[in-house]
Amino acid sequence: MFKKQLATDIKKIWGLKKVIFGTVEEGLEQDVAYVDVEEVKQQITQGFIKFRVKIKLGIIGTKEANRHGFLLSRLKQASKKPGLIEAVNRFLAFNREEDIKFEDYEGFFTQTSQSFLYCLTIEYDPAAKTKGFIAKVIEKIRGSK
Repeated sequence: MFKKQLATDIKKIWGLKKVIFGTVEEGLEQDVAYVDVEEVKQQITQGFIKFRVKIKLGIIGTKEANRHGFLLSRLKQASKKPGLIEAVNRFLAFNREEDIKFEDYEGFFTQTSQSFLYCLTIEYDPAAKTKGFIAKVIEKIRGSK
């Protein structure tokens, strides 16, 4: 349920066109967000569902475009843009950005990751979705007599 909004937020904040749910260590594409979902906690309360998702966001790119600290610096830049503040506020960064080394291509490419806690609250009323369905079933039952 949260993945669609998470992918949208990542695309907006980091300016990437594609999000892949998987680990950056196994990734092959450049300038793509790799999202490794490590833990999901959800709570349903009075018409809302709240998600707390621990993710590891990773990216592969050239050293010039994606210097160390790229993920956190992009998040900081996005926090200054009025249209992105709500999306930025859903992310809480952990620790420091980790560099994952390439054995052969170390001089040209970077492969980094950063852990985040992503918090999202969505309106949630499953009964509203089923009301129409149940009414139709009751009508069919009554109509067939």
